[in-house]
Amino acid sequence: CTMNTLISSARRCFGHNSEYRFTGLMNMTADTNNLGNGGMQKEGGTILPTPPAVSAEEGDDRTYQRVLHKLRHYDLLHLGPHAPSRTSEESAATRRRLGWAGATLASGAKAMVIKNGRGNADGPFVLAVLAADGRLDWKRMKKLLGPKGRSKSARMATAEEVWDVTGCVPGAVPPFGSVCAVPPGYDGGGGALRTFVDRSLQRQGDVINFNCGLRTRSVQMAVSDYLDAEEPELCDFIVEEERVPSDPPAAGRSAGDSQP
Repeated sequence: CTMNTLISSARRCFGHNSEYRFTGLMNMTADTNNLGNGGMQKEGGTILPTPPAVSAEEGDDRTYQRVLHKLRHYDLLHLGPHAPSRTSEESAATRRRLGWAGATLASGAKAMVIKNGRGNADGPFVLAVLAADGRLDWKRMKKLLGPKGRSKSARMATAEEVWDVTGCVPGAVPPFGSVCAVPPGYDGGGGALRTFVDRSLQRQGDVINFNCGLRTRSVQMAVSDYLDAEEPELCDFIVEEERVPSDPPAAGRSAGDSQP
């Protein structure tokens, strides 16, 4: 059995159908924004048993490695390194262009770090995760964060705060508050982030896609596996009457939110 035969057989088996998921398979491409990937094949990719090492140009990979370790017993699909994608729209377009035909905008698990009000029992930061074609409803979100006196000052975390808490730049934050840690210097710091997941993530389909701690690495997994691994609080906090198209024009940032 030649390598080409093995690759062709694997492609026929799993294709891009969410019904088939193989642990540790990676679809690699040459469209990597000069990340030094040598002889990797172009779109369509070569299937390898493990992701390649992270290059220095991709950035700090500690959060990426923590997520992979957390998910080591789950079935995943890996894509990357690919050209850095900062917004949800860019990420969905990149994934589709490189072979994940079912990677709609809605399938993206958009993770946003929220700075909590002072003295909030949930800690100084929480992670809000939603289908990427939705918008966060601040009124609904603040109700989840507790009494008005403690939640009224809640806001989106700054880029510096996102880095302090997650070790990621905006656009790379994975939907796992459990792998993040609030630095002791923050009021109530030292623990992991509580993760809130909007039910839109379940409604959009059976699988989710997300940047896995780096803007250059995407992971796909079953929604049910994600919920099992993270054990988030399921709730409703999106703006129900406003949804953006699944295939929006390539124009910049995620719909209505300051963090992609």
